[in-house]
This record gives sequence, structure tokens and C-alpha cells, in this order.
Amino acid sequence: IMLLSFPDYIGTVERNYASIFGWIIFVFSLPVVFYSAWDYLKSASLSIRSGRLNIDVPVTLGILTLFFRSLYEIWSGSGTGYLDSLSGFVFFLLIGRWFQDITYSSMSFDRDYKSYFPIAVMKRKQGEWQSTAIRNIDIGDELLIRDGELIPADGELISGRARIDYSFVTGEAEPVRKEIGDKVLAGGRQRAESIRLRVLEEVDQSYLTRLWDQDPFHMPRANRLQQLLDRIGKYFTWGIIAIAVLTLAYWWRQDLGMAFIAATAVLIIACPCALALSTPFTYGNVVRILGQKGMFLRNIQTVTQLQDITHIVFDKTGTLTDPERDQVEYVGRPMIPSQREALAILAVQSHHPMSRALLQVLPTVPGEHSCTDFEELPGKGTSGRVGEWRLRLGSAKYILGSASSETGVWIEINGEYYGHFTIQTALRGGTKEIIDSLAGDYPLHVLSGDGEQDRERLETIFPAGTAYHFKQEPADKLDYIQHLQKRGNRVLFIGDGLNDAGALRQADVGIVISHSSQQFSPSSDVILDVRAWAPFARFLSYVKKSKTLLYLAFIFAALYNLIGLFFAVQGLLSPVVAAILMPLSSISIIFLGFVGSYFLAYFRF
Repeated sequence: IMLLSFPDYIGTVERNYASIFGWIIFVFSLPVVFYSAWDYLKSASLSIRSGRLNIDVPVTLGILTLFFRSLYEIWSGSGTGYLDSLSGFVFFLLIGRWFQDITYSSMSFDRDYKSYFPIAVMKRKQGEWQSTAIRNIDIGDELLIRDGELIPADGELISGRARIDYSFVTGEAEPVRKEIGDKVLAGGRQRAESIRLRVLEEVDQSYLTRLWDQDPFHMPRANRLQQLLDRIGKYFTWGIIAIAVLTLAYWWRQDLGMAFIAATAVLIIACPCALALSTPFTYGNVVRILGQKGMFLRNIQTVTQLQDITHIVFDKTGTLTDPERDQVEYVGRPMIPSQREALAILAVQSHHPMSRALLQVLPTVPGEHSCTDFEELPGKGTSGRVGEWRLRLGSAKYILGSASSETGVWIEINGEYYGHFTIQTALRGGTKEIIDSLAGDYPLHVLSGDGEQDRERLETIFPAGTAYHFKQEPADKLDYIQHLQKRGNRVLFIGDGLNDAGALRQADVGIVISHSSQQFSPSSDVILDVRAWAPFARFLSYVKKSKTLLYLAFIFAALYNLIGLFFAVQGLLSPVVAAILMPLSSISIIFLGFVGSYFLAYFRF
């Protein structure tokens, strides 16, 4: 279209050829308007019919004005119109939408999920179970899937009692039973003792990604940014229509030809390109940059939700504490080797931080082992049978019936209380620096399922006024977040994904810290690689500061429109100049958002 329009712009084409070129250009523009731009036309139509004008209405108004003005010029023989500028404008709109899509939907866009996402799985190597990244799973490998873990690949059940929960995939709450030799599909979650699978097909990474991106049970949240843009779009549309009508009325009696030229120039030059393009390009690149640093956001809406946060709630165990550095000591009756080995086999069924801590002092779990009648009660403990031993591990209240002031795991073997493992928890590296950075901006809260034995240590790193709540069941954490929200607060909850699904889903933003052997949590909005914990406060600051880039885009758009309208209403701006300036403004917005987000990241990181 541009090549066919160029001779007319410089006046080097004969009139007869100009007419032919014009109709060829018109034919070329039809798929641009009625296919490429169809989503905008459809959205604007639905918006008008519903009586609530959104940001697509003024965008569509600009597209249709260019199209019909160009059609009039071609039909009247006065020119070839401005369909090249129209096509360029639609092109930039679609580029923005494409960039937004690949930023948070594509697995290959500089976000190396395959190194740990959604879980690492226990794979049998040389007779032992070793934690292995999903990308290293091959057909024929033998996998150990523990209670609550996601099945990463289609496989054949070779050992164990499979009770597969596909609830967040199909909506069916009843677990599906599988027998030895049955095929088990990826995407389900085991809800009994550990099972062993032989991999039949390679991991479908994109399918698991869709479970995160399209979790049907994920709580819908209002997109405040979109609501703001729609409000701006509503007033913008009526304002531009009013200015165009007033311009037409002013010039009507003086110069009829100038009246249409000036009114058309107003409708063309006043395009909310900044509103339509700045969000996907600016926030899309923010999501991309954070992904490179190890903080993976569900989508660009999560950026706006993080910017609105007023309170931050921390889970303690596995979040503020590092299970890999815990000090474990046994206190109680001596146990024979077979009992200690049975405890290790039961502990390996669970991926709770306390169970992982026990494995530091228990015997190495042999490759050939079995645990039957396994059951895990969230926030309480686990039970199961290993050979001749009937075992229960868990909190003091679960085993003894009364709470204890110590942090640890209590043991019952064949109905008899044996003792407990005391666990001296270690804070995760960089936690104090994170708290110091966040304390001045947010009220902080700590929720823990343990007793108050770590309170004094937490008080040394958290500021005065921090709210502490101990002995919290999963339901208590959910209720606490709801209580904060009912008071008008917007809550960020940071947990490790274990027993926290309800709290993660309820919070305005839920962040899960990813460990090498952690379960996949589609309830979360953000997955934070454990190695990215130390700079987390800087990441959050970067997200908040990125709103400045959006404001700059809005200011630029406002100045652009005001200056353009100043000349257009006076008849000093021809439609062709207005049509050329429209894509140039789009390019400026793209440059500002893309480069600005990198510039800001350079100074924050």
C-alpha cells in the first residue's frame, strides 16, 4: 500500500493511473480493517451496545475515520487516501498485542522454566532416588511421585496405590483410582502414598504451562489498570467527538471543504495510541526482564496488582526459613535401624519442609521401598505403614494431643510415643535485608503453623508493629487474609506452596518460592526462584517504579494530542500529515516503554 501511495504523494502519477492505484490500495486494505483489526472493531461494537465505552472505541474511531476518508478520496478521484498510515497503525497495535502474548504465554521468551518449573521430580539413578529437573526426564525413566506432587509426564504405574486428583484440570473432585499397569496421564496430582511410574512419553512442557496460565479455579481479579484505561477511553471518545463536531460547525459556513478536512484531521490525530500500546510494551518488557532474573509473573495484570499492594504477609516455615540449613536433633527412646529406615521411607513421601529436614539425619532411602496406607493431613502430619511398623509423624498436638513450645516433629510407632526431633530453624539468606527494605513501605505480617519459639528471633529482623500469628492452620491463614481484605487492604502473600493453596488463591497476589523438589502450585500469581530470594525487595521496587514509565507515556500522549488538535481545529493540519504522525507517535510509545523498562532495570539491579 505504501509503495502504491508514494507516487501520489509526490505528484508523479497520471490521474487515470492514480484512480487504478487507489482502488488496488482499497482492496489491499480490506483484510487489514476487517480481519487484522477485527478484534478492535468487535470490542468497540460490544462496548457501545453495552453502554460502557472502553479504550477500543477511540482506537476503532481512528481506524474507521482513516478508512472512510480514504474511500471518499479514492471514489471522488481526489487522491489515494491514507490507507498506508492506517495499515501501519494496525500493524503497531498488533505488534503490541503479540509482544504481550509471547511475554507471558510463550515458554521460549527468555524465561528458562525448564530448569525447575513446575517441579523437579524424584528419578531413580543407580538404585537411589535423586531430585532431577523435568527437562532431564526421558522415556523409560522410573519416577517417584509423592503425595501432593504433580505428575509431569504420561507414564505406566509400576508400584503403589494411585489416587490421582485431576480437580484443577477437569473440575472433578473425586480422585481417579489406578491399578498396577494402568496408564497415568500428566497433569494429575497424587493423593495417597508415593507411587512409581515408568515414563511412556516425553514431558509436555507447554501443557503444564497452560495449567498455570489457565487454572480454571484461579480467583478472578478485577484489572484495575484496564478499568482506568476504559474510563479514560470513555471520556477521550466523547471529548474527541465533541471537538470534531465543533470544528465542523465552525468551518461549515466559512469553507465547506475545509470543514471536512479539519474535522477529519481532528479524528485522525487524536488517537489514544499511548493507552493502547504503552501497557503491553512497557509492562510486557517488565515481565520479561523479571523472568530473566528468576521472578516469573503469570501475566502483565500481575504487575498492576503488585503495584497496588498495601500489606505483605509471610509464611514462616519454608519461606523465611531454609530447610536445607536446619539443625535437627533426636530426643527420645532409642530406635533400631529398621525403625529409623521406616521413618525415612515415610518422611520421603512428604515434601513438607519438616519432612525434608528429617532426611538429613535419617538413613538414605533405598531404591526398593514401599509405604502403604499413607495419609497426609495438612498442617498436622503424616501416617503410613512400612513393613511391620505403623508410623505417625507430625506436630505435638497431632501425636500427643497437646501443643508444644518447641519446633519439631513428634513420632509414634505402632501406637507408642517414641520421642521427637527438635529442629532449630535457620533463616533464609538475605531475609533481614529484604525486611529492612520493605519495612518502610508496607505493614508486615508473619503467619506460622509452629509455636512461638522463633518469635524473639523474628522480632530482631522485623520492625516494631509487625503482626505475628503462630499455630496457624491452613484455614486460619486464609481467614486472616480475608480479614485484611475486608478492611480495604490489598494483600501480598508469600509462601512455599505447601498447605497454602487457599491463602495463595485468596490473596490479591500470591507468590510461591520454588525449591528444587517443590510441588507445582497453579494457585500462585508469581513463582520466585529460591536463588532470586535475596534481591526480591529490589524486584518489588522495580515493579512499583515501572508505573512511572506508564505515566510518562500518558504525558507524552497528552502533549501530542493537545499540540495536534491545536493545529487541526485551525485547519492547519492536513489529514495526510495527521495520518503520518499517527504511526510516528506509536513508534515513540514503543521506544519509550521498551527502552525505559531496560533503563530502569539497569539502575534498580
